[in-house]
Amino acid sequence: MAQRRTALRAADRRNAGQCLRLGGRVGATAADPVSLGDRRYRPTPMGCLALTHRRHRITAGRPAGRDEPRLEPGSADHGVAAARRREPALVPLSLEAQGDRPSDRLALTTMRRSKKLNAFEHTAWSHGPVDLSGRTVLVLGATGGVGEGVTRTLLEAGATVLATSRSAERLADLADRLPGFVPVVLDALDSELDAVVQRLRAQHGPLDGAIVSVASWGGQGRKPLLSLTDTEWAALTAANQTAVFRAYRALVPVLKRDGLLLQLNGMSADIPFPGSAGVALTAAATKSMTRTLAAELALSGPRVYEVVLGVIRTRARQLAGIDDPGWIPAEAVGVHIAELLAGTSPLTSAVLQYFVNVDAGPQPTSPTS
Repeated sequence: MAQRRTALRAADRRNAGQCLRLGGRVGATAADPVSLGDRRYRPTPMGCLALTHRRHRITAGRPAGRDEPRLEPGSADHGVAAARRREPALVPLSLEAQGDRPSDRLALTTMRRSKKLNAFEHTAWSHGPVDLSGRTVLVLGATGGVGEGVTRTLLEAGATVLATSRSAERLADLADRLPGFVPVVLDALDSELDAVVQRLRAQHGPLDGAIVSVASWGGQGRKPLLSLTDTEWAALTAANQTAVFRAYRALVPVLKRDGLLLQLNGMSADIPFPGSAGVALTAAATKSMTRTLAAELALSGPRVYEVVLGVIRTRARQLAGIDDPGWIPAEAVGVHIAELLAGTSPLTSAVLQYFVNVDAGPQPTSPTS
């Protein structure tokens, strides 16, 4: 398998993380260069990274003003160039420490997308590649950290993926990195939700699966429970709880009887984390809601699952220099979902599942029980 490595100094890695916090967060609009020390970094809609034109590689925290041409993702020139090349996108998989080299470098490992099911090959507990050709799966929240990894794996397995986001711009950015999905601008809180979902059914037929991966910390970030204002509380419950309910209500009628409806949730649904009470309470609520729906639909279908996740190795975290090899690759979550769709997972009959350990893989019981 072809691999490419681009070196990134430890100092650049730290600065890239600061750049993300100063306005280069994923999904943000393009901003002016940020000066950090003696270097300058340019936040883009994909965070502090740019897809270079000449070498077609992904770089993180690259100082602005180098000789190499830069085409910002989402620009007209970038889209034309990408379409002209029609080369497979580079997929960042991991940040690997380069031992004790004097240069103290980190290498951002990237691999070209292949027709081989790489996510399955690199997942120790996988039961082998599955073929999802002919199946249509909707991913609600496809431009999020977990949603992107799930979308990538489902595409590699041959599924038709309807990738949704509230932002057309973020969908365009995702298409630059991951071609092949059907982009759908969709907001679970919008009054047009049901109409959009019905149009998708008319165009693509009944769905084989729907993955719900939506969550928000809200504008307030981490905050003690009793410090939340009424406005912040309402925003959290709308984004994390009402949105899931409305998505279920719209999606169940368009799923096949033997189809799959799956929500991805976090461990805050089970374990208290100070400062995350608003997120935790809505996570626990949607966990209970999903299990209740599974019981109500047990005889009629579709199959309903709740998968509680540990810490995920998302692309944004790696590019910001926040990484741990013990975290779960987002693509591995996609492997588990693909196996549930195909019926090859031993957890097919378990409504509630936990995926918190990268080596052990998904389990039917909580690690805290």
